[in-house]
Amino acid sequence: MRGEERMKKILKKLQIIALVFCLMATYFVIPGKVDAIEPRDMSIKVVFLETNGTDPSEVSSSLDAKYNVQVEGAELFSSLSKLTIGDMLVWCINPTHFTVNGDKYEEGDIDDLLDKDEQEVLEQIAYVGYGYNGDTSYEMLGATQVRMWQALGYKVSYIHDDIQEKIDQINKNLKMFDKLPSFNNQTVRFKNDQVGEENAITLTDTNGVFSKFSHDITAPASYKINGNSLKIWREEDDPMAGTYSFNLIPSGSIGVSHGYISTTDHQDVAYFEMSNPYKITVRYTTETADVVISKVDITTGEELPGSHLYIKDKESGDIIESWVSTDEPHVIDGNKFVDGREYILHEETAPDGYDLAQDITFIYHEEHMETIIMNDELTPAKVIISKQDITTGEEIPGAHLTITDKETGELIEEWTSTDEPHVIDGYKFEDGKEYILHEETAPEGYQVAQDITFTYNKDEMEPIVMVDEIIPENPETGIYFPTIVLGSGIFVALGGYLLINKKNKFKRI
Repeated sequence: MRGEERMKKILKKLQIIALVFCLMATYFVIPGKVDAIEPRDMSIKVVFLETNGTDPSEVSSSLDAKYNVQVEGAELFSSLSKLTIGDMLVWCINPTHFTVNGDKYEEGDIDDLLDKDEQEVLEQIAYVGYGYNGDTSYEMLGATQVRMWQALGYKVSYIHDDIQEKIDQINKNLKMFDKLPSFNNQTVRFKNDQVGEENAITLTDTNGVFSKFSHDITAPASYKINGNSLKIWREEDDPMAGTYSFNLIPSGSIGVSHGYISTTDHQDVAYFEMSNPYKITVRYTTETADVVISKVDITTGEELPGSHLYIKDKESGDIIESWVSTDEPHVIDGNKFVDGREYILHEETAPDGYDLAQDITFIYHEEHMETIIMNDELTPAKVIISKQDITTGEEIPGAHLTITDKETGELIEEWTSTDEPHVIDGYKFEDGKEYILHEETAPEGYQVAQDITFTYNKDEMEPIVMVDEIIPENPETGIYFPTIVLGSGIFVALGGYLLINKKNKFKRI
């Protein structure tokens, strides 16, 4: 018995100085969008869950205690705890380190602590874990933290059944992020006289997740939500076409995540807000032969304002309609079209930063028309070449330069440098392909630089800097002219001196 009591005392002491794994514990009412977080106090406060804020020495030291865990890579087991920095509650993101009450922290860039995928999954866990559906129990608090560690690749053992039960619930809740409703981005059509709820169209989500998408709804016409079904209809005064939108995450939960770094090389912690509302859309139009044009960003799928567009009759060339895109699809009265005739959708000018889209040819059908979607892609990055003096860093005019395709040897661009960097249109390059920057001739007084091989990235290109070195004044090979002159002068003077001495010698004889 004495040995067992001694072991308990030892474990109790170790409990106090062991790893203290941080947990977020806060009210579930998440503040609105946060642009900056300014905690009143940048020191950390530790509260052991099992003690409910009482003397930490009262924490149980038993390895199978409800709030004790063991993380692979950590030397000691720890009792789960909650951490606060000022008035803010945070989560532990490196559990193999410990912290102590009063430890000092400073705000850091969360992108330096976690990659984007890690941030996204931890945001999701924080959202559906502690506080979700009103569950603010210590068991859910502990489960949320442990689930985060698991998501970061840590192996956790000694998980109490009550904690594991909550982890299972978190895993179930996380499934809502796996799929979007099956009718997302669907366009439905009403007949011209199809008005009133009795003529509603019902969409059923076969993925079974739509019931969660009930936040920040945009509704141009009438609707009802029943579980995973959406019923929509038009009244007499409703628009002939429109777009419904539904968010999975309420706007009050959307904000900015922050990372906090220990100034004493202890564990790092983070505060998480959802960055993605998980928005879905459903479009509707009518069968009055309306033509619906959706101008969208090819990456985000969202409507793109500022594009100058027109539709013309392919045969006659007559302009049917011209307009500037907005954040809603453009609807054109079908009476302007002839059934079965071909038309061309053309983009005259694209929004700033975007490429012109290719024309779309379509056939008008008076009984049914799908929404015509024209995608715009961001303009490919330009290639900027800077020809600099290696010493001053200033641009050097007069260098004759070329860029060629490394694989084919094809000449892409040829120019002479000026006192400004040379800019080349991104259309001349192929994404992911290698090219060679070559200096044919250097400016006077400079040595020719070595070739530079680079890979083109259509999304982003850093300026390419080629430096030239000045030709040395005293080359290692050859004889410098002033040296030749000096040497020759000395030689002549010496010869003259010897000749005079010889004459004087003869005179003396």
